[in-house]
Amino acid sequence: MRLALLLLLLSFCSLAFAQPASISFGTKAGLNLGMHYGTMVEEDVYEVSPGIRPGFIGGACMEMKLLPYLDLNYELLYVQKGSRERIRILKLEGESLERPATMHVDYNIDYLELPIYLKVKTLESGNWSLSALTGTAMALKVSGDYMLDGLVYMPNGENWDEVPIQEKGKLDDLNLFDFGLVYGTSLNYRGKLDASLEFRFTLGWDYLKLPTSDYTEPVELRNQSYSLLLGLNF
Repeated sequence: MRLALLLLLLSFCSLAFAQPASISFGTKAGLNLGMHYGTMVEEDVYEVSPGIRPGFIGGACMEMKLLPYLDLNYELLYVQKGSRERIRILKLEGESLERPATMHVDYNIDYLELPIYLKVKTLESGNWSLSALTGTAMALKVSGDYMLDGLVYMPNGENWDEVPIQEKGKLDDLNLFDFGLVYGTSLNYRGKLDASLEFRFTLGWDYLKLPTSDYTEPVELRNQSYSLLLGLNF
């Protein structure tokens, strides 16, 4: 939160004092690998094994040069997040299951994301430079859905009957906003083209109540994603 307030303060200061030549606009696009992490439920109720949802990330950007080695960046990006989860349900309505139920769930959540971050030049050689970046991001949910394919095991004498469960639905009740921290590095080229190749990590801090099935409580997880973006400034 303090970092977000600092970046907003720097934004107002830069807008007040920046000259037109110190501002550039551009576009970025690339690959986003979405995951979910962490859980607030008791470990004896769920076991969660996270998987990756590959998706698109891209949009527009604006860069303000505050100092020769320091830039302030704004972006408006469309980001496809989510995850592929394997969930073992160990308890149902407080009762331990002799044979845990298994659920495979695909979560697809798309956002309109506004990252604001500082970009610090750490190395420079000729037209090439290397920068570190850190900041915050606020995301607005655009759409969300999930698909579940699972098995519940019912005792039948010495054997077990497999009861398949298949569900799908919209994530209309999921958090409308998601807030997070952004870290990463950028390889920059300044020549005939003003281009960059960025790798960044975005870590959400809001818990999302993600459904598992109609028979169990939602699992509470957070967004995280790894992004590789190619950018061009004009």
